[in-house]
Amino acid sequence: MKFLRCKSLQSFRLPVVIFIFLTLSFHLLAEEGGIRPEEAGAVPALTPVNQTDIDGTGSISPLKPLLWKIRPKRYVTLDMWTFLFIGIMLFSLIGLGVLTMGIAGILREGMDIRKEISALAGGDILPFEQKRRFTGLRKRGAGLRLKLTSFIIVLVLLVTVMVSTPLYVWMTRLQRETLFEGFRERSTILLEGLASSLRVCLAEEPLISRAREGLIPELSFLPNQISAVPEARYVTITGFDPSGQGSEELVWATNDPDILNKIDTPVFRPGVSRFTDELSPNLGEISSRFNNQSRLEAGDRTAALFMLYREEAALLGRTDEQDIKRREDIRATIEGLEARIGEQLAAISREIGSLPAYGAAGFVPDKSALSRRIDSLRRVHTPAPWGGTKGMYPESNTLREQHTPTACGGVVDNENHSFILFMPILFPRYSDNTFFRGLIRLEVSIDSILDQIAGDQWNLLKMILLVAGAALIIGTLGTFILSTLILHPIQKLVSYVELIRDTEDKTKLEGVEIKIKTWDELEVLGTTINDMIVGLVNAAQASKDLTIGKELQKKFIPLETDKEGNKLTSGFKNTACAEFFGYYEGAKGVSGDYFDYIDLDGRFYAIIKCDAAGKGVPAALIMIQVATMFLNHFKNWTSIENGQYIEEVVYQINDFIEALGFEGRFAAFILCLFDSETGLLRCCNAGDNIVHYYDHSEKRLKSITLPQSPAAGVLPNFLVESKGGYTVQTFTLDHGDILFLYTDGIEEAKRNFRDSSFNEITCTEGDAPAGTPHANHVAGQGNEQLGVDRVEGIINGVMNKRFYSLYKYHNPEGENELQFDFTSCSGTVEEAIMALVAVEKMFRLYKNPGAGDDSRVLVDRKVDRFLKEHFTQYRNYCGQTREPGENSVYTSYTHVMEDPQYDDLTILGIRRK
Repeated sequence: MKFLRCKSLQSFRLPVVIFIFLTLSFHLLAEEGGIRPEEAGAVPALTPVNQTDIDGTGSISPLKPLLWKIRPKRYVTLDMWTFLFIGIMLFSLIGLGVLTMGIAGILREGMDIRKEISALAGGDILPFEQKRRFTGLRKRGAGLRLKLTSFIIVLVLLVTVMVSTPLYVWMTRLQRETLFEGFRERSTILLEGLASSLRVCLAEEPLISRAREGLIPELSFLPNQISAVPEARYVTITGFDPSGQGSEELVWATNDPDILNKIDTPVFRPGVSRFTDELSPNLGEISSRFNNQSRLEAGDRTAALFMLYREEAALLGRTDEQDIKRREDIRATIEGLEARIGEQLAAISREIGSLPAYGAAGFVPDKSALSRRIDSLRRVHTPAPWGGTKGMYPESNTLREQHTPTACGGVVDNENHSFILFMPILFPRYSDNTFFRGLIRLEVSIDSILDQIAGDQWNLLKMILLVAGAALIIGTLGTFILSTLILHPIQKLVSYVELIRDTEDKTKLEGVEIKIKTWDELEVLGTTINDMIVGLVNAAQASKDLTIGKELQKKFIPLETDKEGNKLTSGFKNTACAEFFGYYEGAKGVSGDYFDYIDLDGRFYAIIKCDAAGKGVPAALIMIQVATMFLNHFKNWTSIENGQYIEEVVYQINDFIEALGFEGRFAAFILCLFDSETGLLRCCNAGDNIVHYYDHSEKRLKSITLPQSPAAGVLPNFLVESKGGYTVQTFTLDHGDILFLYTDGIEEAKRNFRDSSFNEITCTEGDAPAGTPHANHVAGQGNEQLGVDRVEGIINGVMNKRFYSLYKYHNPEGENELQFDFTSCSGTVEEAIMALVAVEKMFRLYKNPGAGDDSRVLVDRKVDRFLKEHFTQYRNYCGQTREPGENSVYTSYTHVMEDPQYDDLTILGIRRK
């Protein structure tokens, strides 16, 4: 049974167990007595038994019928109804198993939805993923209602089928058995009553003379008794010539409307007209059989009775007391013998035959079974059609050709379902040793019974359908109400969590409360979310201080402002000798990124680019202190005296940060003094020692490596000096050269690797072991950086007016490169910096087929304009936009997603004219 524990077969375990159980049950029944489906016309296995023949010779004549007995082994017969019932019940049980697992799955899915709501409410998932999952939750909520309703409807139908099928089969069988049993009893009573009346009539002498004279009024009235059997058509009473001359049947009485076609006289003459029908060819064998059986069982008593009759007749004339006494004893003995003989003959004649063979189990002709049955039916003892075990009726080829065996072993008229029931007339006479005197034929039709069965079955089926329909309606309504009760609080939770998600200013959630009274886990979840809302409001209040801190941070950066005085993302300054352009796009929260340039006297400019270690308020505090000291130092700056010694301010900044004692907090920056007329650039660095510039003469980006020096705040000044100190390096910018100062947010921008299903993966290039280099990353790594090479390629492409191709490794969108057309650029510093920001945006952005209108990527409008002009695949990636509505600086791309921005984008460019 290990296969039942296989995960791939989990959903089929219950149906398989049910199937195995039923198979074992059938096997046990088969071991006990054997289970065989009922074949058309099948008869029990019979074994011949040696019997002394009726002549007493001890041998069995091959021309005489044999007596048979059934083997002791029992068989359970399975007919069509049984197979149908077993099939429906098996299917229903399997269906119930599947439905049970389906409903259990729905309940599990409901629990998953609760967990999903809790996770979404807690904000553990990225915003764009939250939007996608909220849409999925709404669909799943509607899907749960539909699935639950469907499952319950099917469950009601299956239960109805499981209840109604056995009820229908049982009631149909019971009705058939009842109707046919009543038909059998009425027919039996009628035939036995006719036989009893005939024995009284036949006891009178002389019958033949009276019959030929038409003086048998007692017989002529007997056929009228068929009114007691509605299914009866007519009764015909026939017999042999009592004189013993001839073996043809004579009609004694009948009400057969077709009698003239069955007699040899133009008109019906009781006791004279000879009769012939389908049963007549077998009359001799029937007569011989009943005579032999009667002689065997009642012959001795009949002989003794006739002797007593003769002795009584001899004593009739005597009057002495002894003879009278003897005659009285003889009379008493005769009466006893007559009663006993009558009982024996009545028992023998009680075996009612049928032509065709009558069976009450079914009436559908099966012509294909005829050829299989002909040989098996020849000279085979046929049990009495209504349950007897002694009956034996012959058959002929004529009868086999005219009638077809039924599925129950009987034979029916293919057109009108009529049968001829016949009973022998047995009566002893003095003149011979013959008991068989004739037959009573009763023709019946079961059409009315079949019509009644069909009508009652249809009425029963209509009642079942009516009850099933009512159950289905009640089940559907109940399921809808139940699903509403289950899903309404979930949908209510989803709507509230969506409200939380869509409210940018969480302080506006103050007073919002979810009210759910379900007295279960959902109410607990609602209470938890209410507590979370309170926490969000409090956190939002505190976050406002951080927002102010973010705005305060931007106050120190030379950026343009909007009409309300809010800082934008870029700043620009154009002088006679130089051109300045800076861009700042912060990540979440405050940080330590900062740049500034101060016009000292129209010729000299103080320039700084700073990156305080870490995130949050500590980094922002350090950044603000650096900016403050930078501004204070150059506030009253003059080019004479100590104005060229910019390293002094670096020592001041280092001393101040180190004195604060923030563990792990420091600032890496480059401080420059730029002479815009001569292009002389004096640089002093603390920690950051790489300076990039575009060489206009060579038309490519270059880098300058400054001497290594510790970041500000790591060591006290005396230790810094012991390691070489903060030194000033000089170099000159030629006309057209551009100095680029940027933090690590641009070069270290990251995108995650994904497979074709957009699931995050790690690099497994060529199944190489982890750490094996692959292009700009190593095997086992889950992301790549924009990198120095791409930054250099972008700037060179803009400044040289060329195309630039961005290739992404392990890209789920395929091997397609992103194309940027910089041929229309004029080579300004603004274009170079905007190109860096735009390409970095597209580096992190990807088009997931599952992203919809609710998947939005916020983009600076200035970046959007640059992409629209220079990104050749803009329509494919950026063609669908949506206005955020809260800030005119940004727009939103829909139907796309992006990897998160982990660090601020801080870039400053200075171009010497």
